[in-house]
Amino acid sequence: MNNHKTIKACVSLFIFFLMLSVEVTATPAGDNIIISEVEYDPATPAGYTSFDVENEAEWFELFNPTANSIDIGGWTIKEGNTPFYTFPAPTIIAAGDYLLVTNRSDRFNLNYPAVTPDLEMDPGGTGLLRLNNNGGDELTLTNDTGTIIDYVAWDGYVAGWTAAAVNGPICRIFNTDTDTGADWEACAATPGTGPGFTLSKNISTLNEGDTDTFTVVLDTQPSSNVVIDIFSDDNSAATVSPTNLTFTAADWNIPQTVTITGVEDDADLLDENVTITASINAAFSDDTFDALIDQIVAVTVADNDTGVGPASIPTLSEWMLIFLSLILYMTGMRFSKQKI
Repeated sequence: MNNHKTIKACVSLFIFFLMLSVEVTATPAGDNIIISEVEYDPATPAGYTSFDVENEAEWFELFNPTANSIDIGGWTIKEGNTPFYTFPAPTIIAAGDYLLVTNRSDRFNLNYPAVTPDLEMDPGGTGLLRLNNNGGDELTLTNDTGTIIDYVAWDGYVAGWTAAAVNGPICRIFNTDTDTGADWEACAATPGTGPGFTLSKNISTLNEGDTDTFTVVLDTQPSSNVVIDIFSDDNSAATVSPTNLTFTAADWNIPQTVTITGVEDDADLLDENVTITASINAAFSDDTFDALIDQIVAVTVADNDTGVGPASIPTLSEWMLIFLSLILYMTGMRFSKQKI
Protein backbone atom coordinates (compact mmCIF):
# COMPACT_ATOMS: atom_id res chain seq x y z
CA MET A 1 0.00 0.00 0.00
CA ASN A 2 2.82 2.35 0.85
CA ASN A 3 4.49 1.47 -2.46
CA HIS A 4 1.38 2.69 -4.28
CA LYS A 5 1.39 5.95 -2.36
CA THR A 6 5.06 6.42 -3.16
CA ILE A 7 4.52 5.86 -6.87
CA LYS A 8 1.45 8.18 -6.87
CA ALA A 9 3.50 10.90 -5.18
CA CYS A 10 6.28 10.48 -7.75
CA VAL A 11 3.82 10.73 -10.65
CA SER A 12 2.29 13.91 -9.19
CA LEU A 13 5.74 15.40 -8.76
CA PHE A 14 6.67 14.49 -12.34
CA ILE A 15 3.53 16.11 -13.76
CA PHE A 16 4.19 19.26 -11.74
CA PHE A 17 7.72 19.65 -13.11
CA LEU A 18 6.55 18.79 -16.62
CA MET A 19 4.05 21.65 -16.46
CA LEU A 20 6.83 24.02 -15.45
CA SER A 21 8.89 22.99 -18.48
CA VAL A 22 6.14 23.70 -21.06
CA GLU A 23 6.69 26.94 -22.97
CA VAL A 24 3.57 29.07 -23.39
CA THR A 25 3.47 31.62 -26.22
CA ALA A 26 0.92 34.43 -26.08
CA THR A 27 -0.78 35.36 -29.36
CA PRO A 28 -2.09 38.90 -29.96
CA ALA A 29 -5.87 39.11 -30.29
CA GLY A 30 -5.52 41.11 -33.54
CA ASP A 31 -9.01 42.63 -33.23
CA ASN A 32 -8.05 46.27 -32.78
CA ILE A 33 -8.99 47.70 -36.18
CA ILE A 34 -10.67 51.07 -35.65
CA ILE A 35 -13.07 53.26 -37.62
CA SER A 36 -11.06 56.39 -38.42
CA GLU A 37 -13.25 58.59 -40.67
CA VAL A 38 -16.90 58.69 -41.81
CA GLU A 39 -18.54 60.93 -44.40
CA TYR A 40 -22.27 60.56 -43.89
CA ASP A 41 -23.23 63.84 -45.61
CA PRO A 42 -21.35 64.17 -48.93
CA ALA A 43 -21.58 67.38 -50.93
CA THR A 44 -23.83 67.26 -54.01
CA PRO A 45 -22.00 68.23 -57.25
CA ALA A 46 -23.71 70.55 -59.73
CA GLY A 47 -26.05 68.66 -62.05
CA TYR A 48 -26.77 65.84 -59.60
CA THR A 49 -29.49 65.28 -57.05
CA SER A 50 -28.71 64.57 -53.42
CA PHE A 51 -30.02 61.01 -53.95
CA ASP A 52 -27.52 60.43 -56.78
CA VAL A 53 -24.63 61.26 -54.51
CA GLU A 54 -25.58 61.03 -50.87
CA ASN A 55 -26.83 57.45 -50.82
CA GLU A 56 -24.16 56.09 -53.14
CA ALA A 57 -21.11 58.20 -52.25
CA GLU A 58 -21.16 57.87 -48.47
CA TRP A 59 -17.94 56.31 -47.23
CA PHE A 60 -15.90 55.33 -44.22
CA GLU A 61 -12.31 54.37 -43.47
CA LEU A 62 -10.88 51.65 -41.25
CA PHE A 63 -7.37 51.89 -39.82
CA ASN A 64 -4.96 49.23 -38.56
CA PRO A 65 -2.79 50.75 -35.79
CA THR A 66 -0.97 47.49 -35.00
CA ALA A 67 2.42 46.15 -36.10
CA ASN A 68 0.82 43.30 -38.06
CA SER A 69 -1.48 42.89 -41.06
CA ILE A 70 -5.03 41.93 -40.12
CA ASP A 71 -7.49 40.03 -42.32
CA ILE A 72 -11.03 41.32 -41.72
CA GLY A 73 -12.61 38.84 -44.14
CA GLY A 74 -15.85 37.65 -42.53
CA TRP A 75 -16.15 40.76 -40.33
CA THR A 76 -19.26 42.93 -40.69
CA ILE A 77 -20.14 46.62 -40.72
CA LYS A 78 -23.67 47.75 -39.92
CA GLU A 79 -25.41 51.09 -40.10
CA GLY A 80 -28.20 51.61 -37.59
CA ASN A 81 -31.19 50.76 -39.83
CA THR A 82 -29.76 48.72 -42.71
CA PRO A 83 -28.61 45.12 -43.23
CA PHE A 84 -24.98 44.47 -42.32
CA TYR A 85 -22.26 44.10 -44.93
CA THR A 86 -19.79 41.21 -44.70
CA PHE A 87 -16.25 41.92 -45.83
CA PRO A 88 -15.07 39.39 -48.44
CA ALA A 89 -12.25 36.98 -47.63
CA PRO A 90 -9.50 37.93 -47.69
CA THR A 91 -9.71 41.64 -46.90
CA ILE A 92 -6.29 42.48 -45.49
CA ILE A 93 -5.38 45.80 -43.89
CA ALA A 94 -1.61 46.14 -43.62
CA ALA A 95 0.05 47.48 -40.48
CA GLY A 96 -0.44 51.24 -40.28
CA ASP A 97 -2.68 51.24 -43.34
CA TYR A 98 -6.25 52.31 -44.15
CA LEU A 99 -9.16 50.66 -45.95
CA LEU A 100 -11.44 53.10 -47.80
CA VAL A 101 -14.96 51.73 -48.31
CA THR A 102 -17.88 53.24 -50.25
CA ASN A 103 -21.10 52.08 -51.92
CA ARG A 104 -20.18 53.02 -55.50
CA SER A 105 -16.84 54.29 -56.73
CA ASP A 106 -18.37 56.24 -59.64
CA ARG A 107 -20.53 58.29 -57.26
CA PHE A 108 -17.72 58.65 -54.73
CA ASN A 109 -15.44 59.98 -57.50
CA LEU A 110 -17.83 62.84 -58.24
CA ASN A 111 -16.47 64.43 -55.06
CA TYR A 112 -13.01 62.83 -55.04
CA PRO A 113 -11.96 62.20 -58.66
CA ALA A 114 -8.31 61.51 -57.79
CA VAL A 115 -9.00 58.91 -55.09
CA THR A 116 -9.66 55.20 -55.70
CA PRO A 117 -11.67 53.42 -52.98
CA ASP A 118 -10.33 50.08 -51.79
CA LEU A 119 -13.73 48.42 -51.65
CA GLU A 120 -17.17 48.94 -53.20
CA MET A 121 -19.93 47.45 -51.09
CA ASP A 122 -22.73 47.81 -53.63
CA PRO A 123 -21.35 48.59 -57.12
CA GLY A 124 -24.13 49.65 -59.48
CA GLY A 125 -26.74 49.09 -56.77
CA THR A 126 -29.05 51.33 -54.82
CA GLY A 127 -26.77 51.91 -51.86
CA LEU A 128 -25.99 49.66 -48.93
CA LEU A 129 -25.08 52.48 -46.59
CA ARG A 130 -27.87 54.79 -45.48
CA LEU A 131 -26.02 57.09 -43.13
CA ASN A 132 -28.58 59.50 -41.78
CA ASN A 133 -27.52 63.16 -41.70
CA ASN A 134 -30.77 64.32 -40.12
CA GLY A 135 -30.98 63.15 -36.53
CA GLY A 136 -27.77 61.17 -36.47
CA ASP A 137 -26.82 57.54 -37.06
CA GLU A 138 -24.21 54.92 -36.15
CA LEU A 139 -21.74 52.39 -37.54
CA THR A 140 -20.79 49.16 -35.77
CA LEU A 141 -17.78 47.04 -36.75
CA THR A 142 -17.97 43.39 -35.65
CA ASN A 143 -15.43 40.61 -36.11
CA ASP A 144 -16.12 37.11 -37.41
CA THR A 145 -16.90 35.77 -33.92
CA GLY A 146 -19.57 38.39 -33.24
CA THR A 147 -17.45 40.63 -31.00
CA ILE A 148 -17.95 44.39 -31.46
CA ILE A 149 -14.55 45.81 -32.39
CA ASP A 150 -15.41 49.49 -32.84
CA TYR A 151 -18.39 51.83 -32.85
CA VAL A 152 -19.15 55.40 -33.81
CA ALA A 153 -22.32 57.48 -33.65
CA TRP A 154 -22.90 61.12 -34.56
CA ASP A 155 -25.21 64.10 -34.36
CA GLY A 156 -26.76 63.04 -31.05
CA TYR A 157 -27.99 59.64 -32.24
CA VAL A 158 -26.66 58.25 -28.94
CA ALA A 159 -26.22 60.37 -25.82
CA GLY A 160 -22.69 61.76 -25.66
CA TRP A 161 -21.95 61.24 -29.36
CA THR A 162 -22.33 64.80 -30.61
CA ALA A 163 -19.82 65.08 -33.50
CA ALA A 164 -21.56 66.49 -36.58
CA ALA A 165 -20.57 67.67 -40.05
CA VAL A 166 -22.21 69.33 -43.06
CA ASN A 167 -21.02 68.26 -46.53
CA GLY A 168 -17.98 66.62 -44.99
CA PRO A 169 -16.76 63.86 -42.68
CA ILE A 170 -16.16 63.32 -39.00
CA CYS A 171 -12.74 62.01 -37.93
CA ARG A 172 -11.16 60.35 -34.94
CA ILE A 173 -9.13 62.93 -33.04
CA PHE A 174 -7.32 60.87 -30.41
CA ASN A 175 -4.48 58.39 -30.77
CA THR A 176 -6.24 55.98 -28.44
CA ASP A 177 -9.71 54.54 -28.77
CA THR A 178 -11.78 55.48 -25.71
CA ASP A 179 -15.06 54.27 -27.26
CA THR A 180 -16.76 57.57 -26.48
CA GLY A 181 -18.03 60.51 -28.49
CA ALA A 182 -15.01 62.51 -27.28
CA ASP A 183 -12.93 60.60 -29.87
CA TRP A 184 -14.62 62.36 -32.79
CA GLU A 185 -15.05 65.78 -34.42
CA ALA A 186 -15.86 67.35 -37.80
CA CYS A 187 -12.79 67.53 -40.04
CA ALA A 188 -11.41 68.11 -43.52
CA ALA A 189 -11.85 65.04 -45.71
CA THR A 190 -8.79 62.83 -46.28
CA PRO A 191 -10.13 59.68 -48.00
CA GLY A 192 -7.26 57.42 -49.02
CA THR A 193 -4.79 60.31 -48.97
CA GLY A 194 -4.19 63.37 -46.86
CA PRO A 195 -2.07 63.86 -43.75
CA GLY A 196 -0.11 60.81 -42.72
CA PHE A 197 3.35 59.42 -42.13
CA THR A 198 4.98 56.12 -42.98
CA LEU A 199 7.51 53.94 -41.16
CA SER A 200 9.83 51.81 -43.29
CA LYS A 201 9.33 48.83 -40.98
CA ASN A 202 7.11 47.75 -38.10
CA ILE A 203 9.19 44.82 -36.81
CA SER A 204 12.86 44.76 -35.80
CA THR A 205 15.14 42.09 -34.30
CA LEU A 206 18.64 42.83 -33.03
CA ASN A 207 21.16 41.53 -30.50
CA GLU A 208 22.21 43.30 -27.33
CA GLY A 209 24.84 45.88 -28.23
CA ASP A 210 23.80 45.97 -31.89
CA THR A 211 21.82 48.59 -33.80
CA ASP A 212 19.05 48.63 -36.36
CA THR A 213 17.42 51.49 -38.24
CA PHE A 214 14.11 52.50 -39.72
CA THR A 215 13.00 55.61 -41.58
CA VAL A 216 10.06 57.96 -41.20
CA VAL A 217 8.58 60.14 -43.94
CA LEU A 218 5.43 62.25 -44.33
CA ASP A 219 2.82 61.13 -46.88
CA THR A 220 1.73 64.65 -47.85
CA GLN A 221 3.18 68.15 -47.77
CA PRO A 222 2.34 70.10 -44.59
CA SER A 223 1.62 73.82 -44.47
CA SER A 224 3.91 74.19 -41.44
CA ASN A 225 6.39 72.05 -39.50
CA VAL A 226 5.47 68.56 -38.30
CA VAL A 227 7.30 67.14 -35.27
CA ILE A 228 7.23 63.40 -34.61
CA ASP A 229 8.36 62.16 -31.19
CA ILE A 230 10.14 58.79 -31.11
CA PHE A 231 10.36 56.89 -27.82
CA SER A 232 11.01 53.44 -26.38
CA ASP A 233 8.77 51.91 -23.73
CA ASP A 234 11.83 50.30 -22.10
CA ASN A 235 15.08 52.27 -22.32
CA SER A 236 16.82 49.61 -20.23
CA ALA A 237 16.43 47.21 -23.17
CA ALA A 238 16.47 49.44 -26.28
CA THR A 239 17.04 53.14 -26.92
CA VAL A 240 16.31 55.35 -29.91
CA SER A 241 18.15 58.24 -31.54
CA PRO A 242 17.08 60.87 -32.33
CA THR A 243 14.06 61.16 -30.05
CA ASN A 244 12.21 63.57 -32.33
CA LEU A 245 12.08 64.38 -36.04
CA THR A 246 11.08 67.69 -37.63
CA PHE A 247 9.69 67.81 -41.16
CA THR A 248 9.14 71.05 -43.07
CA ALA A 249 7.19 71.98 -46.18
CA ALA A 250 10.51 71.75 -48.07
CA ASP A 251 11.76 68.33 -46.88
CA TRP A 252 8.53 66.51 -45.97
CA ASN A 253 9.14 63.75 -48.58
CA ILE A 254 12.75 63.01 -47.56
CA PRO A 255 12.93 60.00 -45.19
CA GLN A 256 14.64 60.60 -41.85
CA THR A 257 16.48 57.77 -40.07
CA VAL A 258 15.96 56.53 -36.51
CA THR A 259 18.55 54.23 -34.91
CA ILE A 260 17.53 51.55 -32.40
CA THR A 261 20.27 50.32 -30.03
CA GLY A 262 19.98 47.12 -28.04
CA VAL A 263 21.23 47.67 -24.48
CA GLU A 264 23.80 45.22 -23.07
CA ASP A 265 22.26 43.36 -20.12
CA ASP A 266 24.26 41.04 -17.85
CA ALA A 267 21.43 40.56 -15.38
CA ASP A 268 19.52 37.81 -17.18
CA LEU A 269 19.51 35.53 -20.20
CA LEU A 270 16.11 36.56 -21.54
CA ASP A 271 15.20 38.21 -24.83
CA GLU A 272 13.47 41.56 -24.39
CA ASN A 273 10.36 42.78 -26.23
CA VAL A 274 10.23 46.55 -26.68
CA THR A 275 7.78 48.88 -28.41
CA ILE A 276 9.14 51.92 -30.25
CA THR A 277 6.43 54.54 -30.79
CA ALA A 278 6.29 57.34 -33.36
CA SER A 279 3.79 59.99 -32.26
CA ILE A 280 2.81 63.38 -33.68
CA ASN A 281 3.69 66.18 -31.27
CA ALA A 282 0.47 68.17 -31.61
CA ALA A 283 1.83 71.24 -29.82
CA PHE A 284 4.49 71.83 -32.48
CA SER A 285 2.87 70.44 -35.63
CA ASP A 286 0.60 71.44 -38.50
CA ASP A 287 -2.89 71.06 -37.06
CA THR A 288 -4.04 68.80 -39.90
CA PHE A 289 -1.55 66.18 -38.67
CA ASP A 290 -2.55 66.35 -35.00
CA ALA A 291 -5.17 63.58 -35.17
CA LEU A 292 -2.87 60.98 -36.70
CA ILE A 293 -2.69 57.77 -34.73
CA ASP A 294 0.62 56.61 -33.27
CA GLN A 295 2.61 54.02 -35.21
CA ILE A 296 4.92 51.45 -33.65
CA VAL A 297 7.93 49.25 -34.31
CA ALA A 298 7.83 45.97 -32.36
CA VAL A 299 11.44 45.23 -31.34
CA THR A 300 12.95 41.99 -30.07
CA VAL A 301 16.35 42.40 -28.39
CA ALA A 302 18.02 38.98 -28.41
CA ASP A 303 20.09 38.17 -25.32
CA ASN A 304 23.77 37.40 -25.99
CA ASP A 305 24.84 36.44 -22.45
CA THR A 306 25.99 32.95 -21.47
CA GLY A 307 25.58 30.98 -18.25
CA VAL A 308 22.89 29.15 -16.36
CA GLY A 309 19.44 30.26 -17.37
CA PRO A 310 16.16 29.15 -18.96
CA ALA A 311 18.06 27.15 -21.62
CA SER A 312 19.28 24.77 -18.87
CA ILE A 313 15.77 23.55 -17.95
CA PRO A 314 15.70 19.76 -18.44
CA THR A 315 14.09 18.41 -21.58
CA LEU A 316 11.11 16.05 -21.52
CA SER A 317 13.36 13.01 -21.99
CA GLU A 318 15.56 14.18 -19.12
CA TRP A 319 12.50 14.54 -16.89
CA MET A 320 11.51 10.98 -17.81
CA LEU A 321 14.92 9.69 -16.72
CA ILE A 322 14.67 11.62 -13.46
CA PHE A 323 11.18 10.23 -12.88
CA LEU A 324 12.19 6.61 -13.53
CA SER A 325 15.30 6.94 -11.40
CA LEU A 326 13.20 8.33 -8.56
CA ILE A 327 10.74 5.41 -8.78
CA LEU A 328 13.58 2.84 -8.81
CA TYR A 329 15.22 4.56 -5.87
CA MET A 330 12.01 4.67 -3.82
CA THR A 331 11.19 1.05 -4.71
CA GLY A 332 14.70 -0.05 -3.69
CA MET A 333 14.37 1.77 -0.40
CA ARG A 334 11.08 -0.06 0.22
CA PHE A 335 12.60 -3.47 -0.42
CA SER A 336 15.61 -2.68 1.79
CA LYS A 337 13.32 -1.83 4.70
CA GLN A 338 11.38 -5.09 4.24
CA LYS A 339 14.60 -7.17 4.42
CA ILE A 340 15.68 -5.44 7.63
